Amino acid sequence: APSNPDLNAVPAQLEVTPDVPVSVEITLKPDVPALKPGSVGLIGWIARDIYGNETVEGPAELVVPPGPTPTDGNGHGFVFEQEGLYPFTVRLEAPHQHITDTRVIPVDGTGPEVTILWPHRGATVQGTGEPVEVVGTISDGIGAVSFFEINGEPVSVGADGQFTALVDAEWGVNVLRTLAEDSYDNVTKISPSFAYSSNYVSFVDQDAKGVEQPDGLEVLL
Repeated sequence: APSNPDLNAVPAQLEVTPDVPVSVEITLKPDVPALKPGSVGLIGWIARDIYGNETVEGPAELVVPPGPTPTDGNGHGFVFEQEGLYPFTVRLEAPHQHITDTRVIPVDGTGPEVTILWPHRGATVQGTGEPVEVVGTISDGIGAVSFFEINGEPVSVGADGQFTALVDAEWGVNVLRTLAEDSYDNVTKISPSFAYSSNYVSFVDQDAKGVEQPDGLEVLL
């Protein structure tokens, strides 16, 4: 369309200024799901107005939980030596002291704890070729168990942390290769073993007198 000769273009600078803050959000650097023990975390906060614009970081009170050690003069950097859950709270100062935020900082460097209740490590399981039922528990003190497998097969874990799994067994020594991972990518691996046979002599109920050799060396496993 032809331009209007009666209109003149006048350059102007538009400045958008944020409104008063209505919310505040705690930030963490590095921005990771969980810190590792001994690492340094920088705690900050971002205040926003009703339109989501960031306001200038104004005065605020930072409530620090017991445990983390400050590393700088302004109180925003902390060393997290021990595993745990550390809740930080920030509260804007007057006249916005009603605006607060709390963020729990997880510190976790340990994988889930896996316990095999059956078969016991080193146990001899008697069977005729059918799979062996493996029973145990798994838990994680800081995060949640996100993955668990035995011998390469995923295993479901109940809400109470208990699990059962059918594992194919071969005659002789069998190894249970377990791998567990939590929600913060920490991994645990254990490999207990058990023996499998259709028949065996238990020396718990009887001694080895009946199988002794008068002239020779005998090794009983």
